[in-house]
Amino acid sequence: MSPLSRFTQTGLVVVMLAFFVYVLWASQGFRDAARIFPTTIAVAGILMALGELARQLLTRFRPEEADITDLGDDASMDIRAHFVTSGKLLAWLIGFVALVFTVGLIPATVVFVFAMMRLQFATPLWPSVLVTAGVLAVVLTLSRVLLLRWPQPLIPIPGL
Repeated sequence: MSPLSRFTQTGLVVVMLAFFVYVLWASQGFRDAARIFPTTIAVAGILMALGELARQLLTRFRPEEADITDLGDDASMDIRAHFVTSGKLLAWLIGFVALVFTVGLIPATVVFVFAMMRLQFATPLWPSVLVTAGVLAVVLTLSRVLLLRWPQPLIPIPGL
């Protein structure tokens, strides 16, 4: 990695770290209930930025870095394939938004995560089930802890 790329990468992490520290500082003046979400996001962001800075420091003196380029950066991949992949992902997101408005966030999340993992990424059944359950647990936990009220869907499902 060139020195300019390394400097830019580290600089971006430092800017993000400063941003999250500011969010943490600014949110301390909020009421208790309003402070939970920005504080949680800020602490997570600070921890990730510090972890990234530590990773950069530890790998700085290594002679060769691992190649972790995205497959989208492959020179052999033509522009049409990029548009097809982007179009598929956009269609998935539009479908998710349509599901949220139709049946609500909780059922839409379950259907979206499971279907995308199985159909788009061909993930085996049990990892798909476990990830879907994990995402559902996170959404339900955030709903309860932050006292979130989701918009009413067009087709309400009793009990959700």
